[in-house]
Amino acid sequence: QSIKELNNLSTQAWNNGDFQKAELYLHKMFLLKDSVSEENKIAIYNQLGIINKAIGKYNLALDYYKKAKNKLCHQVTKALSFLLYSFTAI
Repeated sequence: QSIKELNNLSTQAWNNGDFQKAELYLHKMFLLKDSVSEENKIAIYNQLGIINKAIGKYNLALDYYKKAKNKLCHQVTKALSFLLYSFTAI
């Protein structure tokens, strides 16, 4: 299954109130290592945070939100470093 298919299945499970199945599909996305971009990982961790918050697993939700935030900060830092390097090369 592709990232898109798993995401659609996860969304469908979420909409049906089957949070456990939604979480399972999100975890399956990580098994597609070559297909999972850093942006996908940020979104997956965020969704896992949302699911765990919805089922009352607040500490686990916070862990997933922190993972998403850390990956996002890393991506922003890389982008800013690239821009800074580009401007200094002019």
